[in-house]
Amino acid sequence: MIRKSVGFMPERRVRSAVAAVLLILGLRPGLPAPGESDETRGIAWKAVGPYGGDLRQVVVDPLDADTLFVSTGDGKVYRSQDGGKNWVLPHGGLRQSRFTVDALLADASPQRLVFAGTWSTGLDHRGGVFRSSDRGETWTELPGMSGHAIRALAQCAAEPSVLVAGALDGVFLSQDFGESWSRISPVGHPEIRNVESVAVHPRNPKVIFVGTWHLPWRTADGGANWERAGSRETGMVDDSDIFSIMIDHHEPQRMFMSACTGLYESTDGSRTWSKIRGIPSNSKRTRIVYQHPTRSKTIYAGTTEGLWRSTDGGTGWRLASSRTLVVNGLVIPREAPDRVYVAADGVGLLLSHDSGSNFQPSNFGLANRSVAATAADPETFSRLYAGLLHEGSERALWVTDDEGASWRIASTGLTASDVFCIHTSPGKTVRVLAGTSQGLFRSTNRGGSWSPWGGVPAGADNGAGTRVGSGRTRAPGSTRARAETKRLGRAGAAAPEPLRDHIVQIAPDPFRPAQLLVVGWKGLYRVDESTGSAVRLYRCPVGVRALTVAGGTFEASGRLWLGTSQGLLESDEEGKSWRPVPVFGTGPHAIQAIEISAGSPAALLVGTDIGVVRKRAGSLTWERRGGGLPPISVSCITIDPANERDIWVADQKRGGLYLSRDDGDTWHQVDTGFAGDRIWSLRFLEDEPWRILAGSIGGSLYLGRRDVKPDAEGGANDD
Repeated sequence: MIRKSVGFMPERRVRSAVAAVLLILGLRPGLPAPGESDETRGIAWKAVGPYGGDLRQVVVDPLDADTLFVSTGDGKVYRSQDGGKNWVLPHGGLRQSRFTVDALLADASPQRLVFAGTWSTGLDHRGGVFRSSDRGETWTELPGMSGHAIRALAQCAAEPSVLVAGALDGVFLSQDFGESWSRISPVGHPEIRNVESVAVHPRNPKVIFVGTWHLPWRTADGGANWERAGSRETGMVDDSDIFSIMIDHHEPQRMFMSACTGLYESTDGSRTWSKIRGIPSNSKRTRIVYQHPTRSKTIYAGTTEGLWRSTDGGTGWRLASSRTLVVNGLVIPREAPDRVYVAADGVGLLLSHDSGSNFQPSNFGLANRSVAATAADPETFSRLYAGLLHEGSERALWVTDDEGASWRIASTGLTASDVFCIHTSPGKTVRVLAGTSQGLFRSTNRGGSWSPWGGVPAGADNGAGTRVGSGRTRAPGSTRARAETKRLGRAGAAAPEPLRDHIVQIAPDPFRPAQLLVVGWKGLYRVDESTGSAVRLYRCPVGVRALTVAGGTFEASGRLWLGTSQGLLESDEEGKSWRPVPVFGTGPHAIQAIEISAGSPAALLVGTDIGVVRKRAGSLTWERRGGGLPPISVSCITIDPANERDIWVADQKRGGLYLSRDDGDTWHQVDTGFAGDRIWSLRFLEDEPWRILAGSIGGSLYLGRRDVKPDAEGGANDD
């Protein structure tokens, strides 16, 4: 049978891996997860990268130059206490998956509080303000701001108890370190909303500036009255999104505002503005403007096309980074004035020890990547592959030769920005296949370079029989399809047409040696592993996506199951014909994972967008398995090769991992401790089932080992 490691993005040469999840348990050595017994422990677990990713903000503890905090777009706040050399996400730290932390503030008072503002990445405009009193170990949501989508936070230097929060629905003020809040912007004001930035006068807490998605506003009396603080009439381009506001700490009448239209300076407290020259117009989208804490004439501008630095107060500018760098945040410790920390997209945190002349990544332990695909090299034990999402084609695939101690980008020749699955084939020449958003790619030099691979015969109708109804349908290989093939042969052979599809799964064909089953959003293909020649077994109707495939001898030989966004399909003839399988009584549901358990009797387990269903061998009915399992969106179903009654499932939507010890009858949630708890790519390695790989969304690749290795029969031994 085919074993799958992740629902709609896996490759299965492996037995399935959420048992990788077992590993997860080892993340907190000596502390079993809630409800777990000792038999699930004994797994050495570590995050192995690739580190970095998209970061939103970075701040430094004003009382300790070596303590820093960074935030991510997946709702997490990491901490370093050695100047950025090493990073941790505390076990009780902030983990607001599906929220973005754009607002991060380290308190300058002796209390050393840390504040984080969040906003939902959905359409519900939720969020809130969280506070930590123990340097990020634990966090408490402040009730006065619950439900508000927070985009910015600021503190008054003269009165640190005064905080201002900018939200999508207005401006809010606290005068007691966040214990209580009050709205200070008019309810329903057509302009003072969608607040992206805030600043408080360093000497007068009643003077507050806010930047919106349109233009800036100002109050001089704590919010009782507001006036526009910039417009076309005063020198600022109309419809400027104000990303950041900087008030000169030596001369508060001097201000800078950064916007989508560039960088602006005022010398009269925002009454008039002049546009800063010297930064090219294509780099004008300036996310942050920052004044050096001890060198008042040194100004930094972080743009979507690089970091720029001025040492003369903003008159002249020099590019201090690559033009490809997208800067989101920047901080310089007052007590270490030559250090510059930059939070950026893709590369994570960059650190300079010479005021910004040279930068190096500083991300060990810090990862906010989406690892959708994982694989181990079949010949080289320490070589691992990681396929990423949303990184761009230049960073879509990574390779490590030392189990994560170091990584290199291995995307030469890839033209796709997303890698959904990876398949490795042993032999004289190790072949690696990558399923991507642009089709199949192959590497014959272990990821050194890639080229498009696989295709269907030009002009051939390999989608015959793709309409699925109550009856059987004609398949490729039928009389009409063979006649078409002969016609094409007489006309002369044409080059195969590439598989231009989102390839989300590559699996060995359980019935045909040297053949692969390849799942793309548009359908299911059978591909010759040597030549790449493909035949389409199923073509998805318009509006339907194929997501996962499984096969085996459950109830009948030669049976395949195909999961789609609209339900489950079944074939008794190795894909020659298909019929729908009514898993639920009403309504179509996405089938995202399929697995066959080896219980007595055996069972077909199907993971859907609302939970797990099961069909026992010989039964005519499907059971909804919900004993302790909430209605989750299942990303994977994995059976532990050491104990096949142990079944793991992961929730791709809200995050979380669930374990059943009784073949799926009852479940409990496992506290994994992963930085990224939305597990999408999980696998026991086929030849080394004591090693487990787990890829996460909003985290990294995780590698774990059992202390006890399963033997060939699925038992265990101590060697």
